Amino acid sequence: IEGIKQTIVFGAGKRCAPNQPHTIACYTVPVSPVPDDIYGANTDTIIGHNKYTSNRQRYINSGYIIGPAKDMRVMFKKAWEKAQSWPEVSEWDNGSGGSGFMYHGSDQAAFAAMFGEQQYQREVMRRHHASTWTSRYRRLMLESPAISIEGTQIGDILNPPFTHETMRPLEDPRSCEFGMGMDYFSDLGHQTMNSGEDAAWLRYDDPREVFLNKTRQGRNDFDCQYRGDFKVPADMKLYDERQFLPRNRTWEQVNLYTNL
Repeated sequence: IEGIKQTIVFGAGKRCAPNQPHTIACYTVPVSPVPDDIYGANTDTIIGHNKYTSNRQRYINSGYIIGPAKDMRVMFKKAWEKAQSWPEVSEWDNGSGGSGFMYHGSDQAAFAAMFGEQQYQREVMRRHHASTWTSRYRRLMLESPAISIEGTQIGDILNPPFTHETMRPLEDPRSCEFGMGMDYFSDLGHQTMNSGEDAAWLRYDDPREVFLNKTRQGRNDFDCQYRGDFKVPADMKLYDERQFLPRNRTWEQVNLYTNL
């Protein structure tokens, strides 16, 4: 109805950083579509190698950004304007001064703020249209998964119960729309912040038990388990092995960095 589309893809991370968790950059971020048992019962809890490693990826990580040049140009222009207007310390700083100078010159801070504003206004639009079917809307709200950040329940993302940076519904919510989205499943790349244990170097011509043993080496019950199909990803087969590998080698015969 609103013509919303996703054209720009960011890497996805497990921590809202460097922005402070009570800001729009963080508390408006939607739940991740990654399976909610990826780390067993530890998923989305502080139980893990550190308090972020068991989270499903859902936050902006600007380690890689992919999209059409015309859309990227609009987004970067807005990010530059935001950087230029960023106060010495944000009025919503938690008192630590950590937000100073755009979190010490972090481009990711600007992108995260833009994504949060986009998601806030998307929720405004969603509720506007859902209100047409009031009973259905209430049911959707009741069935929506609980969202939390660092163990704190967010509740209503337009007005969470804790002290938070505020925003208001805009007359034209699409003015905050930049088509920004996430590579939740690391299909295009793998950011390793709080995710180093989620990958391993694997050789796909190994016997299955040898292959599985390699996925377990140096890992424990805090880590995700291998869920692949023991095959080289189909998209890699599109590339001529002769251009990338030693003579007479196939993708199955070399160690490949694999997101488990």
